[in-house]
Order: sequence, then C-alpha cells, then structure tokens
Amino acid sequence: MTWRLFVSARANRISTSRRSSATSSVVESYKLSIKPSAVKELEALPSLQLLRRAVSIIQGLALNPRPHGSIKLAGSTNSYRIRFGPYRVLYSVTDHVRVVSIERIAHRREAYR
Repeated sequence: MTWRLFVSARANRISTSRRSSATSSVVESYKLSIKPSAVKELEALPSLQLLRRAVSIIQGLALNPRPHGSIKLAGSTNSYRIRFGPYRVLYSVTDHVRVVSIERIAHRREAYR
C-alpha cells in the first residue's frame, strides 16, 4: 500500500463576515512531504484506527502546521511533535518555502532516540 501525502499548495476561501460573503480572506496551505522511512512507520501502525488518526493529523498539518497540541522540540529551531495516543508524529516546518516535512512516526518510547 503506497501513501502519497504530498499536498499541493492551494487557496481556500473562508468567510470573515456573517452578513456578506463577499468579504473573504485567502488561507494558503503548506506542502506536505513525508520521508520514505516515515511512510514505512505509518504502514506499520498496529491498528486501522491509529492509521486513520495519523493520516488525519498529517493532512491537517497542510492547513495549520502548528495546531493546538503541537509542541516545539528543544534544541531545534523548526521541529515539532504531535501526540496521538501512545504515538508521536515528528515533523519540521519551513515557513519561507511553506513546507511541512514529516520525519518520523513512532511509539513514544522510541520517538526521540
């Protein structure tokens, strides 16, 4: 099974006013890139429920690379983690080129080794 989680940048329109839908702002999304080793770790998750949660979290990073619950990793300028159950998604954000790079998906006891 091959996972393609590379989302191209696109603009979504969000209404900023209840009265007028003519007033809107454009929200740019980030590109997602995922390392081949992270794809293998994603495919190796023990349950379908965990797999779905991980894919949902990763896809959500394209719209918001620093969602509520993400924690910046110490010792790095652009690395973050998101927790889902006993697992962690480790990723980095490059703002000037608008790319979120998924580096690792691992159980919490192995994630930071």
